[in-house]
Amino acid sequence: MRRAAVDLGGRRILDDLDWTLLPGEHWALFGTNGSGKTTFLRLIAGQQWPTPSPPHQRTYDFGNGSEEHAVYAHQYIRLLSPELQDRYYRFNWNPTGWALIATGFADSPILRRQPEAPQVQAISDLVECLKIGCLINRRFLEMSRGEQRKLLLARAVIRSPRVLLLDEICDGLDQSARHQLLGFIDDLSGLGVHFVFASHRRQEIPRAINRYMILQNGRIADAGHMANLDRLAAADTGVVDKVSGQHQRGSDAPESVLIAIENADLYRGDVRVLTALNWRLRANQNWLIRGSNGSGKSTLIKLLHAEIRPALGGRIAWFGMRPPINVWQLRKRLGIVSDDLQSNYSEAVTVYQCVASGFFASIGRIPLLTARQKRCIDKWIEILELDALRAKRIDQLSYGQFRRVLMARALVQRPDILLLDEPMSGLDSDSMALIWSLLVRLSSQGTRIVMASHEREIIGGLFTHQLTLENGQATTVN
Repeated sequence: MRRAAVDLGGRRILDDLDWTLLPGEHWALFGTNGSGKTTFLRLIAGQQWPTPSPPHQRTYDFGNGSEEHAVYAHQYIRLLSPELQDRYYRFNWNPTGWALIATGFADSPILRRQPEAPQVQAISDLVECLKIGCLINRRFLEMSRGEQRKLLLARAVIRSPRVLLLDEICDGLDQSARHQLLGFIDDLSGLGVHFVFASHRRQEIPRAINRYMILQNGRIADAGHMANLDRLAAADTGVVDKVSGQHQRGSDAPESVLIAIENADLYRGDVRVLTALNWRLRANQNWLIRGSNGSGKSTLIKLLHAEIRPALGGRIAWFGMRPPINVWQLRKRLGIVSDDLQSNYSEAVTVYQCVASGFFASIGRIPLLTARQKRCIDKWIEILELDALRAKRIDQLSYGQFRRVLMARALVQRPDILLLDEPMSGLDSDSMALIWSLLVRLSSQGTRIVMASHEREIIGGLFTHQLTLENGQATTVN
């Protein structure tokens, strides 16, 4: 690329880019939320056209001579990003794991033609290599986000691309899955696949990476060999030391029960993920939910938010309410941030409208707002540092910026309980610190927090209890 630039929504996202990918190079791409990382990957992949002015150059050469048209290069490049994952939710595409991988041959989200015998064998070999045989007969939308990510990676590599563009692919994966995925990527590098790996975490990049680039405000602020990047190694060591304030553990004295689950079996599609769950959230508790991908963390959060119900014989009660329960009134007391929620928002919604929808537990259009509601929206937009984005459409945001918008949406009603499913996905270290400090303050003011997370750095003192999910069973740690 020479002097490449990209404009979106009347704003310059990338500007004056000079960059080359040479044989044998594997790049790490760093930058804060909104710095342009995803747009940069889309530009490489040919999914985003450069701005015509000033004169620019974007050329590809995979051994057949130099070519400016991305259509020619498309067969050699694959992009894996959270946006692709979200499309399956938004359009309710629900293929089996096997069919999803097979769509990678034509790079179409839907399987339009049955694979031929050599392609069937290629799928079988890749499934064995990635150890994902347990996923191929299950439906995509009935899996955890981490399990989906493994299948999407298989889809991306099934056609043996020359360049693989990976956008925050470790988010939502447990530690074992991250280690396995990064090892697989290192193996691919030995087979001639080149990587551009966007991440917020210096410690979560493949060993094969030998070059780095830092984007800042749409420009390349720094680039070079990974050997020269030691000074950044301590720049992202988690957020524990970046926030202040401690939540005092509640005493063991009896407190009112906010949510009670009794003998609940929980299903994801036809698969039972939790068996005979008994659990209480009391008014002096904050809970951290742990477990590997597919263990049922997101399913439990959906149960707590009244999106699903226990199988026959189980029971859940909120705030001592007697049935029948008005779910819309209930959700005024429950705030939520999750990948599924983020996936379901329409591109036409602005940041302001998205935050406002928190008053109505809705997605999309909102009724007329009262003066008090407008003041609350302004307050949370300011607290979460979204002022500069309030009029933007959500499809013009980075994944991490959108995460902060959803946090504001969850808090406009000052809910009694905040339900968080991997809330730090896609956030840079500064945004993480902002969210953590906010959670500490909310907890001290009486908001109870239930959070499912793979994050290894969890602020000490915020959580009073831990629930670990494994093999369909739950264990608690006080």
